Amino acid sequence: MKHDFSLVRTFVVAAFFVSILSSCVTISEPFEVKFVSSPCLIPLTGYNYALCNDMSSIVNGTHYNVPAGFVTDLASVPRLLYWKYPPNWTPYVPAAILHDYLYQECGLVSRKKADDILYYGLINRGVKPNVAYRFWLGVRAFGGFFFNKKCKIDNNVQYGIKKTTSGFTVLPDRT
Repeated sequence: MKHDFSLVRTFVVAAFFVSILSSCVTISEPFEVKFVSSPCLIPLTGYNYALCNDMSSIVNGTHYNVPAGFVTDLASVPRLLYWKYPPNWTPYVPAAILHDYLYQECGLVSRKKADDILYYGLINRGVKPNVAYRFWLGVRAFGGFFFNKKCKIDNNVQYGIKKTTSGFTVLPDRT
């Protein structure tokens, strides 16, 4: 029986680079992150969810409103690590949604600031600092591939839903 070790090899290489990166980077001065409202999620296909209400947060006095219908994959944890860091674990959810929103809204904040907000948002939700730091290292190491990637795409329509005045509309299958 032949095993494919490419995933394991990739993970080991990534862990090596993250460990090197951790000695070279620092988190900015603390952000005060408050989640004003709790998210309500609608499961979509795969590992994606849509907000069924607006989610408000305040970061150092700046108000951010993630609109209902926003599509997120929550915490982008490699599936190999789901057993240790489940992406839908309640304390991760608001910080992960805000982070995804900041990554997808072109020019709202810098990538570094979005990552730092994730770190302090996780701390605010009771996540241990060493765990929040691992999330921060992961997005610092690999988040560049995804930052502002969807700027030209209507995030809601891409996943087949559209917010209307009376709620949500599921769009016809386009396949």
